Amino acid sequence: MLLAIGLVGGSAEAGLLERALMPGKVIQGHQPYEAECERCHSSFDKEQQPQLCLDCHKEIASELKVKRGLHGRQSSQRCVDCHSEHLGVGASIVRLDQSTFDHALTDFALTGKHKEAQCSGCHAAGKKHREANSSCVSCHRQDNRHQSELGDGCGDCHSTGGWKTTTHFDHALTGFTLLGAHARVECGLCHVDSAVSKRLAHDCTSCHQQDDPHRGSMGEDCAQCHVESDWKTARFDHQQTGFALLGKHAEASCGDCHKTRGDYRGAPNTCKGCHAADDRHRGTLGDRCDSCHDSRRWQQAPGFDHSRTRFTLVGGHLRSDCKACHVDATHFRDTRMECVDCHRQDDSHQGRNGLQCGDCHDARDWKTSLFDHDRATAFALRGSHRKARCEACHVEAVTAAKPGSQCIDCHVDDVHQTRLGRQCGNCHREQDWKTSTHNHDLGGFPLIGGHRQVACGDCHRTQLFADTDSACSSCHRKDDAHAGRYGADCGRCHVARDWQIWDFDHGSTAFALSGSHERARCASCHRPGTGPTLSRQCASCHAQDDVHDGGFGRRCARCHTTTSFSEVTPRVSGQTP
Repeated sequence: MLLAIGLVGGSAEAGLLERALMPGKVIQGHQPYEAECERCHSSFDKEQQPQLCLDCHKEIASELKVKRGLHGRQSSQRCVDCHSEHLGVGASIVRLDQSTFDHALTDFALTGKHKEAQCSGCHAAGKKHREANSSCVSCHRQDNRHQSELGDGCGDCHSTGGWKTTTHFDHALTGFTLLGAHARVECGLCHVDSAVSKRLAHDCTSCHQQDDPHRGSMGEDCAQCHVESDWKTARFDHQQTGFALLGKHAEASCGDCHKTRGDYRGAPNTCKGCHAADDRHRGTLGDRCDSCHDSRRWQQAPGFDHSRTRFTLVGGHLRSDCKACHVDATHFRDTRMECVDCHRQDDSHQGRNGLQCGDCHDARDWKTSLFDHDRATAFALRGSHRKARCEACHVEAVTAAKPGSQCIDCHVDDVHQTRLGRQCGNCHREQDWKTSTHNHDLGGFPLIGGHRQVACGDCHRTQLFADTDSACSSCHRKDDAHAGRYGADCGRCHVARDWQIWDFDHGSTAFALSGSHERARCASCHRPGTGPTLSRQCASCHAQDDVHDGGFGRRCARCHTTTSFSEVTPRVSGQTP
């Protein structure tokens, strides 16, 4: 068929060829060029097709060149990757889903309220989407309450998060920086007329004239006293008035003293002017409250020097409240000064020891006694007695009789049950009850060596010390490695200095020790199970040492001596002394 078409000549034949090769009709916008294939196609060269598109779509070419707009931001520069032709006259070659389109691919990313807007709200019908104006006033001209007086850069003050929010505007550029409460108010509270916003006054009274309780009597510079953080908070330097605010006065609100609203100049500056109703003394101590009280706290009188009276305050009296002694606030001068006048209820002696409490007690601490027990009594306090509390011995505070001075009068807990007599001081001392001073040498068992180092309770298992058995076995039965085979008199061999040291005279047996035998340990010969009496034959201990294997009999002493086993007697060696 192609051969037949090729043989046909003229324009009619060319049209026939085009209709035979064209896959379909082009869209309505391309209809004027449908017969001019070379406007969009280059024979056998598809790489030229994008440039042919841009020859007509010059606005797209501009975007690609500067890499702006939807087309300029695409990674692919081939038109056919997104657009397909020859789909019919009424077809749309723009593959775009408005519901899923990412507007960030354009030069105008959607933020804030713009994300909620419909496409048709900005993109007018019949116009290309790319022709939509991106300036604020193109859409919001009717919303501009400033009537363009502040220019068209709405974004300088407003944000897409909300039209009424002006987070971007730097008010400091106007010469009036917003601080404190000013930074939190709505613009419309000060800028009542939006159209003339530039001409707003900066002085306080232009906005706060209705708030001025002074009605102008304190001038127009409100900032002399008030601060922007809170209208009710004043930073006025009260010291300028001659009445500096100290202590509680600094915490009081202005209205506590300045009763007349707005008229601050007529407030009294004397204590009585404000505190007449608080005067519990009813004027009996005069009008100078600050002679005793200060502005830190009304209920205490740190300014009063009590030493100017006949009763100087020391110790615990310094920490007492005035009313603890001065019960009647209107008669401070009539307060009595004897101890019992205040401390009668505290007297545990009920007057038996007289009324001069100061003889024993002092003002620092009622429980601390100054009584000199060593001088005033026949029982001087030493050691632990000096540290004991009075009531430890004087159990009854109300008593006319004096406590006994014998040990058992207080220490009735005698663990020895009087077996050792009533003179506890013979063994114990006042510094420490558990430390004994008893001289054991005076008894029938003097302490020597290791016995001197042990505690009393190691031998005296009960507190009845006199019934302790003095035999070695009474304490050392478990230490007897001989299991009683050598009797109960351990002292025949052992000494008190050290249990491991023996003092046994082996010469008292039938086998006197000499030579190397004197240096040998007892256990070398007396092995477990051998019994108290051993054989005196050498072979009984040295059978393993016999290099002769019994060839010379069992009487080793005929040749060897106890000095050294390797030595032999002269008669064997042939040597004579």
